[in-house]
Amino acid sequence: MKSPCVIILPLLLFFLFSCASDKPVMIVKDGARDYEELALEHYNRGDYETAVLYFEKALEEDQKVNNLPGISSGLHNLARCYSNYGYYDNARKLLAEALIVNEKAENPGGMADNYVLLARIEVLEKDYDRALELLDSAYELYENDRDKKGMGTVLNNRGSIFI
Repeated sequence: MKSPCVIILPLLLFFLFSCASDKPVMIVKDGARDYEELALEHYNRGDYETAVLYFEKALEEDQKVNNLPGISSGLHNLARCYSNYGYYDNARKLLAEALIVNEKAENPGGMADNYVLLARIEVLEKDYDRALELLDSAYELYENDRDKKGMGTVLNNRGSIFI
């Protein structure tokens, strides 16, 4: 009678311990990053359709484990794809979601990146005043985050609008 307990008890303890560790979460996050990497390869080749599929898979994985940085990145990347297709309303909706996630994650750099992409969409739709407002918001966030590269990007974009 003792032998089943001797076998079952260690298996039960192993199962409970494995459930309590972060390993499954890390595996999911790593899988999401793999999908994101594949998506970026396709995006950089101009294959936006395949990039969207992989960005969506990465987003799904990040949502499973509530990985806020991954979720905001996924939403932002999907918005980039949709803006390249000219689906500006879809891109805006995704960026609005990304802003909420970045605010919740206290990620000012991510919020600034979202504002820069929103400004790009406004430029494409020839609303230059709105684009400048968004870039001002992005600059302030980058400045508070001491992100000189981001600040430079905003200044470059502002200069392009004035030209």
